[in-house]
Amino acid sequence: MAAFARALPYLLSWTVLAGLMIVGMNRLPFALYTPVDGEWAKWNVEAILKFGKPFDVSPYSMLAGMGSMYFPNLPWLNPGALALGLPLDNQTKNIVSYAVYAGELALSIILLARSIGFSWLMATASAQLYLYLLFPPFATVFQIYNWYGLAPYFAHLTAALNAATAVFLACGRARDLPRNIVLCGAFLALSGLLSAPFTFVFSTPAYIAISAATSFIGAPNGLRSGTWSEFASSTVTLFVSADALWDSIATMAYNIASGRPAFQIEPRGHLYRPPGRDTKGPFDRFANYIWSSQVSEPDKATFNEAAFDSVLEIIEIARANGLELIFLLGPSHAYADYYYDSIGAWAVIEEWLTRLSGRATVYSFSQPNDWVDEPISPHMMYWHDTFHYSLAMGRGMLASLAGLPASGLPDNFMERLTPERVASHIERRRAAARRWAEANPSLVAQFEEARRKWLAAERTPH
Repeated sequence: MAAFARALPYLLSWTVLAGLMIVGMNRLPFALYTPVDGEWAKWNVEAILKFGKPFDVSPYSMLAGMGSMYFPNLPWLNPGALALGLPLDNQTKNIVSYAVYAGELALSIILLARSIGFSWLMATASAQLYLYLLFPPFATVFQIYNWYGLAPYFAHLTAALNAATAVFLACGRARDLPRNIVLCGAFLALSGLLSAPFTFVFSTPAYIAISAATSFIGAPNGLRSGTWSEFASSTVTLFVSADALWDSIATMAYNIASGRPAFQIEPRGHLYRPPGRDTKGPFDRFANYIWSSQVSEPDKATFNEAAFDSVLEIIEIARANGLELIFLLGPSHAYADYYYDSIGAWAVIEEWLTRLSGRATVYSFSQPNDWVDEPISPHMMYWHDTFHYSLAMGRGMLASLAGLPASGLPDNFMERLTPERVASHIERRRAAARRWAEANPSLVAQFEEARRKWLAAERTPH
């Protein structure tokens, strides 16, 4: 009965934390596998589980031909990642996955805290405080950088290295050689096999340095019970930073005093650009950028047969696995098309589109219309610069692909390309680019002057 009474506060505190965490995960689904980075991390795991073989150290990516391989963190010994293979609905899988990660963190923090001398109370409070502040959904609520939402495999890596550090600290306490060898082997197994093999390389040195400092500079105190004052002192030292405090004050002062919006990543993952930003400047600088050392051979356009063969290979791999690849030809502003026209690139573009549309589904958003050929001005709606279109353009593309109603879209905003339609598509873009050039003589003059200087520099012996 006495043992149960001592354990009851721990059970209640963990129950409250788990309940708040599950409710919060349901209320804030975007805190789990957050848009863009987090979604990519989830896709990476699910794709390896789908296409890889168990314990394969180098799963083949069907996007490898385009230089996009799987991230070299593997799910085989990561229970939080393996949870994504359960036959559950998407949100339930996410919650189960993050619950496993939270369990790993909690157990490893308690183990490490006990190994360096914390009492059960301090070890438990440390683990709970860590989860309440840094783990989803609490990190989102407190507006703390949601590292585990973006890269959840770091929860497993942290847990593995916490456990490995506890083993490392125990090595010096064993007097006999065989036990030390076993403990060192356990350290390597925990930190190498069970952790992410890529990020492990960068994280382990820091843990080794901390372990060495703890072992030789501040040795454990015989596991004596700590005091509340020691716990409070350690917590303040760990979480309070003068630099962070000053940055927080500066941020609050900026928001209160000016209220001007700034560049930031929105919760849904896209880059937010403050309204009123000049969009004409990037177009004015385009000529000097394209005709500079930043671009390799800007005067040439050649058909890369090896690259096209890689695309065909991706198509065949997808079909073999019951997938249909749909290729999108993104919007291309008339200024960019003028550049393609000036270097004679249309034949190469036509060959790519003709051959590709004969092997796969291709939708184009690059045909001339009011959105794609928006006049250049300081305040453009659909373009940020010559190559990057705006969120409004992107939302129109998503609505078109999903077949959702969207007001204001040009009639020809999305078109299906087939081999028979490519030639007319290219001709329309070429004619629109030349009409744009006639209407924008100053930009054309800038472009041609930049090209003249580049050609002169190329002819000068180095």
